[in-house]
Amino acid sequence: MQALALDLKSDTGLRSGTVAYGRELKRWDQAKKYGAETVRDRDRKWAQPDGIRIGNYFIFPSVETRYEFDDNVFVTAGQKKADHAIQVLPKVMFRSQFARHVADFEFGGRAKKFATHDELDFITAYGAFDGALHINQAHTLSLSVFSGLETEDRLQTGSNFDAIEKTKIWRNRASIGLTRDAGRGYLKWGAAFESWDFRDVRGRNGTMIDQDARDLKIFSSDLKLGYRFSPGFNVEAKLRGLRRLHRGDAILKSDAWGYEIIGGLKWETSPLLRWQFTAGYGIRDYDDPNLRTSGIGLVEARATWLPLRALTIYGTVRRSYDDGISASGTTGKVDDKIEIAADYEALRNVIFTIRGNYTKSEFENSSRRDQLIIGNFQVHYLMSKNWKITFDYEYAERLSNEIGQDLRRNRFWIGAKYQF
Repeated sequence: MQALALDLKSDTGLRSGTVAYGRELKRWDQAKKYGAETVRDRDRKWAQPDGIRIGNYFIFPSVETRYEFDDNVFVTAGQKKADHAIQVLPKVMFRSQFARHVADFEFGGRAKKFATHDELDFITAYGAFDGALHINQAHTLSLSVFSGLETEDRLQTGSNFDAIEKTKIWRNRASIGLTRDAGRGYLKWGAAFESWDFRDVRGRNGTMIDQDARDLKIFSSDLKLGYRFSPGFNVEAKLRGLRRLHRGDAILKSDAWGYEIIGGLKWETSPLLRWQFTAGYGIRDYDDPNLRTSGIGLVEARATWLPLRALTIYGTVRRSYDDGISASGTTGKVDDKIEIAADYEALRNVIFTIRGNYTKSEFENSSRRDQLIIGNFQVHYLMSKNWKITFDYEYAERLSNEIGQDLRRNRFWIGAKYQF
């Protein structure tokens, strides 16, 4: 479960663009006509579905089927068990076509069935709304709402090691924001609420594990100020305050106030080399006097290199804080992460992606230390505007100073998606 803090880029999913900014962006795009385009940003309208037009909406239904093989379905250190699974992922998107305003809806779900380990089967669903009211050219009022039943990946460091089933989480999020953006300087205010409700899960010994103590709610508000000096140079600063409410139990209850200040800049040394640097400081002041107040310094650096038209390379170094509550009762963790990724457009409709990352985690109020290594390789075949074929392989290894937490896992997927 992720409840990431100290993130300059996060706008909690809000559509915060203004009419004036859109016009300025078009002008700047013309000024950057000799600029390069990443593989991910390339226009592929020919591979997008036509949709179904009803009034002021385009409706985009889709369904994806995946075959999965996992050589360690219970994510254990020893006595690994392998299994095959079939997944079905239906989704329908409603995209509005109003003259100025936005009111988009999305509904979807996932059903997964294992060949032999029925206890791991699950069905999840979600619904989301994203809206924007353009008050005038320079002001936008935004609203975003999400509610869904999700499952927790056993590889996550906070997951319940004693559970034999997938942990289900009822997650809710709502955010509202107001943006003043006249093209260069901009000011954004936002407020958000997010909650995680962990459902009881069956343990390896057959008993039910009560996970109510992991339930978490976060109320937050932030103020962001930025200025675009040129198409290739942008600075931002953000202040954020939050209230964290942890249900807890008789042993641990980690309610806290949080305060953050963070700033950063983006620039281009050439059309082929782009940089981003972010730094900040955050505090978690716990109500419980037995929990020490946490002060965390954060740094993130990103680089994007476009050596060829068909190749884009990304590099990231990041130090972040996760507010999530682990099954063992730790109150959060600090992650140091290094990631390298590359996208290669082998053909007009065949894209290869390779990614590797290393994460070192330090748990708050605990001596636990983890290292996580993940390598991933993907192939996307855009057969037509209606069909998409994918292949995905992932290797994961976790090293921990806590007994029984070392593990290795290999997974691969083959999927077909139909959309219209």
